[in-house]
Amino acid sequence: MAFLKKQSRFEFMHSPWGKKILVGFLILVILAVGFWMGQGSRMDLKGWDENFSGVSSEEAYFKGEADMASSSMVPRDFPIPSSGDLGQYASVETKIIRTANLSLLVENTEEFIPRVQTMVEGFKGFVEYSSTWVEVDETTSGSMTLRVPSKDFSSAMESIKKMVTVVESESISAQNVTEEYIDLQARLKTLKAEEAQYLLILERASTVEEILKVTDYLSNVRAEIESLQGRLQYLENQTDYSTITLTVHEEASLISPTENWQPLVVFKEAFNQLIQFARWTVEALIWVVVFAGPALVILGFIYSIWRLLASRK
Repeated sequence: MAFLKKQSRFEFMHSPWGKKILVGFLILVILAVGFWMGQGSRMDLKGWDENFSGVSSEEAYFKGEADMASSSMVPRDFPIPSSGDLGQYASVETKIIRTANLSLLVENTEEFIPRVQTMVEGFKGFVEYSSTWVEVDETTSGSMTLRVPSKDFSSAMESIKKMVTVVESESISAQNVTEEYIDLQARLKTLKAEEAQYLLILERASTVEEILKVTDYLSNVRAEIESLQGRLQYLENQTDYSTITLTVHEEASLISPTENWQPLVVFKEAFNQLIQFARWTVEALIWVVVFAGPALVILGFIYSIWRLLASRK
């Protein structure tokens, strides 16, 4: 009887219905295993989200890889700027870089430059660059770069024009950098928040590898912060103080003899140059004679042979 039961069970397993039931059972087992694994992965992701709420994706990747943080390592309510936070910068005043270039004709350059310097200092500005030189016609020319507060730009321009004889050329340019300034501020705030998070992570690092990784990320963030701060300072300087460049020259004058003119010295210099020219000429002739003598002998010898051969024919 046991043999018959075993045989009938064997036949049932190989029957079409038996195969279907076996396949169905296997499918149910696979689905149950998949469901169990899916529940486990969702729990892991939930724990990851809770642990890294408020942390950037780069930090989350690092922390997950290093497995060095607990759910309390970074505060869940840590301030992370987003594009929505840009509204707070709406009150930033317009940032405009103003520059001007003037070419001026003045009566006396040496008197004009100190007057301009005094005027600029009166506007709480300063002279960034100043230079003078003497032209061939013995007039004095100069160049100046002035920095004046932006609010006094127009007043400074008018004051300069009143000091000169003629304004030969004038050019003014204005560059609006408000959008760039706001963008830099937002990026700087984000990077500072990221820096603070890395510092919190660094405090909880427990191995040398973790410390080195966080320190590397922290160094990169701080380098970006310094770069943005430098650009912001440059824009603030350029917008707070306008730049005015002046090119100054006097009216051309006739050249007349001065106390430095010495005709006798000029005569001696001319005579010395004449002697030098004569010396160079004699030396050139000597070189010609030295090199031409052997050349003439060789040419004469060739000519004699040619005449001899021609006479035999």
